[in-house]
Amino acid sequence: MNTHLPVSPGAGMSARRALRPIPGRKATAAFAVVAALFSTPAYVHHSGAMFDASKDVKISGTVMEFHWTNPHSSFKLSVPDGRGSQAIWSVEMGGPNNLIHEGWKRTTLKPGDKVTATVHPLKDGTPGGQYVAIRLPDGRTLTSNPEDYKPTRGY
Repeated sequence: MNTHLPVSPGAGMSARRALRPIPGRKATAAFAVVAALFSTPAYVHHSGAMFDASKDVKISGTVMEFHWTNPHSSFKLSVPDGRGSQAIWSVEMGGPNNLIHEGWKRTTLKPGDKVTATVHPLKDGTPGGQYVAIRLPDGRTLTSNPEDYKPTRGY
């Protein structure tokens, strides 16, 4: 297959330059592969392997921060650790689009709110987890999966 287009040399053009490459299917395919490799962030998503989905931990504390952002919203709770200190729990949630369908708004949590959250804890034991449910100051309970979640007694 001829990948060069002969061009008559004009003024100031060498015979070597007169043969210029024609982009072919291989070049287009190679470009597509390179473009896909450099667009990795568009389709990569981290796993939830750091959370222990077999355990639910209930924590009660004061909201310090609430971030209504993509790809994951999150909040931080200041939780008494039982030794007179406070532990800061970072809780990861779904994105705002999913949370809206669960009853959330960007104003649902505010710093200073007293809440009780249920999370799948981090496997490494640090204070943090994946949101499962939350009891809000007004008494409402929101859950990450309303059909499957069955609150424990006293929640």
